[in-house]
Amino acid sequence: VFRPPQFSPMLLSVLVGTGAQVGAAFFFTMVTAIFKLLNPLRKGQTLTAVIVLYVLSGTISGYVSARLYKYSGAKAWKLNTLYTAMGLPGVLVGLFTILNIFLHFAGAATAVSFLVLLAIFALWVCVSTPLVFVGSFLGFRAEMVQVPTKTNKLARQIPDIPWYSSPPMSVLLGGILPFGSVCIELFFIMSALWLQQIYYVMGFLLAVLLILTATC
Repeated sequence: VFRPPQFSPMLLSVLVGTGAQVGAAFFFTMVTAIFKLLNPLRKGQTLTAVIVLYVLSGTISGYVSARLYKYSGAKAWKLNTLYTAMGLPGVLVGLFTILNIFLHFAGAATAVSFLVLLAIFALWVCVSTPLVFVGSFLGFRAEMVQVPTKTNKLARQIPDIPWYSSPPMSVLLGGILPFGSVCIELFFIMSALWLQQIYYVMGFLLAVLLILTATC
């Protein structure tokens, strides 16, 4: 169970670190909304808070990714940190820029100005990326993760598993329970988005998030 991954440990650590950053950003956003620091009636305030908190959570991403990557025994920590800092933000900034270009050509009022794009890029490069490197430095300086049992150097042969334990079925069954715990609240969130309504039940959403975390 605690054997380090043999196939692409860098990819695993980057994905886990990125997920920790996204989760931390949404958690802190909901906490600030619960304490009335965010007003859902003010258009764009929640989105701005999500972006700022995501950028400031870069240290968490770098730390988690570095600890997991160090446990796998790999040494290319600089490349791992760079992928963690550039992976998801690079994809999001690229997609946002492409969509914004189409909106500009279509003459849409929702198109974002060049200064806003420049500010988002500056937040990514000048704030988020250095914080990821700081977190990665702290993660690699920390002691290696200790597991309760000792793993053998030679992996034993895994016997044949029944069909319901195959990877496709495991993915399907493993996704039903987490989705079932949030599907009702997800319906209300999507309804509020599509119908131009205001979603303000942040306390209940935080409880649903905790249930989702326990289910996973």
